[in-house]
Amino acid sequence: IRNLNDETIKGLIEEIQDVEGLVSLNLSENRNVGNKGLRFLPMLSQISHLNISACCLNDYGIDPIIKMGNLRALDLSYCTRLTDQSIKKVGEMRRLRELNLRGVPKITHATIKKIERRDLVLHL
Repeated sequence: IRNLNDETIKGLIEEIQDVEGLVSLNLSENRNVGNKGLRFLPMLSQISHLNISACCLNDYGIDPIIKMGNLRALDLSYCTRLTDQSIKKVGEMRRLRELNLRGVPKITHATIKKIERRDLVLHL
């Protein structure tokens, strides 16, 4: 889905929240979607695969993502404003099986080591 912003994403999520069988959502490269718009994502409790790469997300906006208990795959690539603080929180998501962190320059090697586990595939 392209050309979204913080205002339009709320309406989109409200429209699709009851769609049966919806398990994947790709919001990549919507650079006008940030913390304000992404706070509505937990309304999509059925989503297991979420791509929010290259969105305008920072550490303050990660908490709603953490609340998405069914997530198995999360793409945060090129969310360049994320830091170790938010990635440590993501690492606590025990159902998560795949995490893409390519192009996230503020993450340290120590944080990567901290979130590594056998059942989590990391893309760096």
